[in-house]
Amino acid sequence: MTIYNLTDFSRFFHFVLGCKGNVWYIDKHGAPRDLKELAAYTLNTGIADRVSSIDRLEVQAECGEDSNRLLRYMISAGRTADFTPIAQAKSIAAI
Repeated sequence: MTIYNLTDFSRFFHFVLGCKGNVWYIDKHGAPRDLKELAAYTLNTGIADRVSSIDRLEVQAECGEDSNRLLRYMISAGRTADFTPIAQAKSIAAI
């Protein structure tokens, strides 16, 4: 799924860490990277509080349940202006 205009990193990364399976972001070269590892690092170092926004983030979840949770989170967060949800959910298991 593609997330646009992400602004509340702390909340989003805490949510990602609560996912049951692996969650990846796609880097600028198209390679999947461990989003849970990045989330833990940015929360532990305080970086999440210093980033203002990310315009676009491609996220993939290994588990279909996590994909559904991420989609519900996006819809909920979009109502509170954390980011604008424009997504097409897909599970790694479905690829």
